[in-house]
Amino acid sequence: MANDRTKLWKRLLVASFFVGFASCLFTRKTFAVFIPLLIHDLQWRESNIGAISSSFVIGFALSQVALSTLPNRISLRWVYTVCVLGSGLINILLGLFHHSLLSFGALWLVNGFFQGFAWPSIVRMTTAWYSADERGKILGIAGVGGNLAGMMAPAVFQFLAIWFRGWRQVFVITGVCSVVISGIVAVITRGSPAEVLKNVSNDAHAHKKEQSKLSETTKRTSMKTVFTSGLFWVMCLSHLLCNFAKCVLCDWTQLYLIQDKKWDQEQAILTLGAYELGGVVGCLLVGFLADCLMKRVDDMLNL
Repeated sequence: MANDRTKLWKRLLVASFFVGFASCLFTRKTFAVFIPLLIHDLQWRESNIGAISSSFVIGFALSQVALSTLPNRISLRWVYTVCVLGSGLINILLGLFHHSLLSFGALWLVNGFFQGFAWPSIVRMTTAWYSADERGKILGIAGVGGNLAGMMAPAVFQFLAIWFRGWRQVFVITGVCSVVISGIVAVITRGSPAEVLKNVSNDAHAHKKEQSKLSETTKRTSMKTVFTSGLFWVMCLSHLLCNFAKCVLCDWTQLYLIQDKKWDQEQAILTLGAYELGGVVGCLLVGFLADCLMKRVDDMLNL
């Protein structure tokens, strides 16, 4: 009985990760897709666009600090739900009201703050629910949700902007969809097995034992050990370079094609989805490879 419930919640969690992360990326893409229209309608300069893009990244970074200070008693279910809900509400506010550069940038910073909670929450819930040799696949599926949203967003937003005659309406529509999805996420997400199996003694005991082991491992792994690890800094540098390239491609390619290469706006918008198409393949491939390597390591250790 307990195993059946666990399997059910694991399936629901995969759906939650996929849909919730896709919703976050969908609302995030509104700004990148409509950069030419924002410049035209609001009389902004490229430097203004850069400032607003930077505000999102600042909010995103601040959320990482905030998440690390959250007490363990706060369920990741609600952290994840608030992330999806908050990003949707911010998009609604951006679409409904006329904003100065400062107010738009401030709201986009808050959007970045909410969205920064998404991936760390997914990773921590994956660690709590799934064994080490299946986490790569689960995270890969969650990443595919975001990549598919990013791939479809340019074409969908272009259609909606033509149909509803304006970019503001698209901000509102994506925000409302995100708010609705946050309700679904709240229903089908649980932060850890303990939230589901608290009435089942055997499973609760097993989970408590596993959490105890994780706690002991965490205590032994001090911050000094992390910061003195060469691998840690290699990962940080790799992440920095990857995100630098991603920001350039996703935020500035469209303007470059329109202004320098004289492409039509419709053509330039559609090129934004090509990057995300590659991400779909990459997420699935890396996820399955990570699980295979982890399983191989476990087999070698058990010899």
